[in-house]
Amino acid sequence: MRERAITQLQRHLRAVLSKRPGQALWLWGEAGVGKTFTAQALLRETPCASLSLQATLPDRALVLALPRPSRRPAWTDVQRELLMQSQHVPVRTLVDTLAATLAALAPFVLHLEDLHEAPAERLELVQKLAQAVARLRGVGLLVTSRGEPLEPFKGYRLGPLSAEESERLLLEQAGAPLLREGLGWIFARAGGNPLFTLEFWRYLARQGFFWSDGQRWRWRTPPDGFVPVSVE
Repeated sequence: MRERAITQLQRHLRAVLSKRPGQALWLWGEAGVGKTFTAQALLRETPCASLSLQATLPDRALVLALPRPSRRPAWTDVQRELLMQSQHVPVRTLVDTLAATLAALAPFVLHLEDLHEAPAERLELVQKLAQAVARLRGVGLLVTSRGEPLEPFKGYRLGPLSAEESERLLLEQAGAPLLREGLGWIFARAGGNPLFTLEFWRYLARQGFFWSDGQRWRWRTPPDGFVPVSVE
């Protein structure tokens, strides 16, 4: 399920590169499931400009954070100046300003993180921006949230890693086979969270619980209650 969601998201972002109709994507799941980790990996693998911003940023900061394309509608500079002077700009005008800027930056992906922490008025803005993005070409809007997707977003739920996915992730890190006892130990404690899985691996390797004799990886079981400080 998780891999299928990521594959579909990759396909949508490839459409941005070829300047096909805009993509409004919503990646959601419970706390700690690795939404940010996954979104950042998707953006790294998408060879076009992108920007990740907290969804809770004030309107002024949201607009000013976007790059200023050389070829942009002149009226967007007027709205930008109003925001810099902290003057109120209606939601519809703000959406039009953001959409016009994104269109001038295409191909471009804007990632808004932790939308579940934003107030209701920001949800309205993001929803209207998604509607505008659908009419553009070469623009992607990627939202990460704990909440279920709004219309017109294409929603993809991110679940925890399965035992097999956790094992593949760790084997990529190690570059060689690992003992199943150690793999199972990490999976039982990380709960399929990719960030925690990697933190356990790094800490266990640094502390010598996973260790290499030059030919293969070895394993010794940590003491009870062993948890990396970063995971705590």
